[in-house]
Amino acid sequence: MLKLCLKYSLITSAVFITTWDKICYFSRVDGASMQPLINSHHNKKDFVFIIRPFSFGSFFGRPSMENILQRGDVVSLISPKNPKECFLKRVVGLPGDLVRTISYKKKYVLVPEGHCWLEGDNYLKSYDSNAFGCVPMALVLGQAKAVIFPRLTPIKSDLPDHRILKKVENDNQDSGYLIDIKTNESSDYDAVDE
Repeated sequence: MLKLCLKYSLITSAVFITTWDKICYFSRVDGASMQPLINSHHNKKDFVFIIRPFSFGSFFGRPSMENILQRGDVVSLISPKNPKECFLKRVVGLPGDLVRTISYKKKYVLVPEGHCWLEGDNYLKSYDSNAFGCVPMALVLGQAKAVIFPRLTPIKSDLPDHRILKKVENDNQDSGYLIDIKTNESSDYDAVDE
């Protein structure tokens, strides 16, 4: 009987560890940068369900984040400034996108290959790409799919309310996307709403 219990304990442990390491995990989120979606009650911390990029080949290497991420996804990532910290931010720009920044040292940033532009939904209280620039996709750990506690809420892949996606028409190059800020002023680029 002891051998049987030990066998099932080992199998259960192996399945749990593999699932936690390769497929999904839960994360407690502190801070106000993703309010009102996450931590909408200022004195409580939310728990979020995160799915890692997974395929059967991922046991031998992670699938490319460039093929998985979409604008509007909420992702968990390793901080580009402190590898001991993890953040939860929203993908605003992908490789090839031109992003109009909110408070970065440049007014516009062209997102390079292998990188993304990340922002908190509550951009006034967010330490994000507007502070440290484009983020290597290799730092992205997974996609947040739902707040699971204290309330169950799905996380949708939408751009933040303060952002708008525009298609840029350019005679000299391929058309691309401008991620602009919703304001009454027009941007410096010719764009059509998409």
